[in-house]
Amino acid sequence: MCKDCGCSITDKHSNNHHEHHHKNPTLEDKKTVEVITKILDQNDRQAESNRKHFDRYGILAVNLMSSPGAGKTTLLEKTIETLSDQLKIGVIEGDLETNRDAERIKSKGAPAYQITTGQACHLDAFMVHEGIHYLPLESLDIVFVENVGNLVCPASYDIGTHINVVLLSVPEGDDKPAKYPVMFRSADLLLITKVDLLPYFDFDMEKAIREARNLNPKIDIIQISTKTDEGIDKWISYLKIKSSLRSLV
Repeated sequence: MCKDCGCSITDKHSNNHHEHHHKNPTLEDKKTVEVITKILDQNDRQAESNRKHFDRYGILAVNLMSSPGAGKTTLLEKTIETLSDQLKIGVIEGDLETNRDAERIKSKGAPAYQITTGQACHLDAFMVHEGIHYLPLESLDIVFVENVGNLVCPASYDIGTHINVVLLSVPEGDDKPAKYPVMFRSADLLLITKVDLLPYFDFDMEKAIREARNLNPKIDIIQISTKTDEGIDKWISYLKIKSSLRSLV
């Protein structure tokens, strides 16, 4: 019996079994590695082009990432409402299907462009490049890219934004930084959302913050609730500061 996977083996074929069954030949294939490297290199070049495009207009570009349901779109709605008379916001929306999130953003008075990825679990720089050309950049101060809800894939792709913001909601649990380290290492800001639900969930705030900072000592953290407005003022101040710095570039 193989202790790793539970299948029956004999000494005679055990070596072949482990070579075949416990390795991923696709990921170890030299050609596969070369193709993946080429794809990422092309993506990175397009990402840098996107960033220069935003820079040309003095725009702050923000990549919003989280699990599904952590509150990205609701946060954007609150942000647009709060900053409507101070900063002009545009949004590139990423989802597997439907344009519902883009319609929600438009209903708040902000321009939005929806990207439907089909089966892709993230946006890449080329998709964002497409979205850029559907926004009135000359009149915008901030462009948010609401990435596809996923704590794995989006962290691996530079899409040409200036800062990465990761949302972690209280109902998800305090173990997410430890379980998805790549995402939290890539973040400039962690928003712990839905903190109004803390009395109803077994969420250890100190643990979540400690584990996030163990992975990323430079990460900024704000506790936030769009229901009670807790932390919204800090989030808005953060955006104003970052936006003012971009306008000086």
